[in-house]
Amino acid sequence: SFQSLHYRPFPIPVTDDNSKMEGKSPSKRCCCCTSPKSWMCTALVLLLVSIAFWTQAIWALALYQSLTPVYQELDCSLVNPKVTDFSLNLLNFWVDLETGTACYDPNSYSLT
Repeated sequence: SFQSLHYRPFPIPVTDDNSKMEGKSPSKRCCCCTSPKSWMCTALVLLLVSIAFWTQAIWALALYQSLTPVYQELDCSLVNPKVTDFSLNLLNFWVDLETGTACYDPNSYSLT
């Protein structure tokens, strides 16, 4: 039948003195928390733990945003090159160039 397909939890028999159940009648209570006080205690603990985790998540996000981006690439370009020496032979061709590099540093701290 349709009802036999559903899982039905049943109370786990527990003895009052935690001894073996041989020859003793188990009580009809369940091992889990069933009293309203224990549910409220459990809910309060879970609420406090979730507040702690959310506080840590917000702190981690703020730290991540303060450190990102830690480093941005430099924007470098070559300055116009100058020919300083030029020689031409039958077997060789020599050109000496002098150039420089100009860089823009978008980071808020010095790299030197």
